[in-house]
Amino acid sequence: MTPTEQKVRKARRLIAAGMTRQDAATRVGVSRETLRVYLDGAACRFPGCTKLARNRGLCSGHIQQERRGEDLHPLSATKANTMISIEDAELDVHEFEFMRHICGLSPVQAVVRLGMSPYVIIDRYHRLGREVPVELAAIRSVRLATARRMVDPMAAAS
Repeated sequence: MTPTEQKVRKARRLIAAGMTRQDAATRVGVSRETLRVYLDGAACRFPGCTKLARNRGLCSGHIQQERRGEDLHPLSATKANTMISIEDAELDVHEFEFMRHICGLSPVQAVVRLGMSPYVIIDRYHRLGREVPVELAAIRSVRLATARRMVDPMAAAS
């Protein structure tokens, strides 16, 4: 029995005792995806892929590759796994602060001018290890479309 199978066996016991799958996976040290594959069904037949097989023994990503007529290859990293460079984060933060302090724009106006959401700019501050300005944190729930209407009500009407 492989180490992963031993961990899944322990997780199965924890789940039977009333623990959620997520908590059991965390406690035994396997990913939720791996646990799901072992408990719910077969993994994708592509070597190294741990996603759940959907059809013809392939996960949805590899099925799409097959339908496009491509040779099967590992799925590319998701956008969430890619990180912006420090230099790009510095530029975005500098531009935001320039608009705020030199141009005199409100945080909402600066966010709209940058064409980013407050979450993205906050993420840039975190990436640099810098403290997020209070006024930026206060508007993080404002959606970009709402922010545009707040900045220029005439543009929203047209």
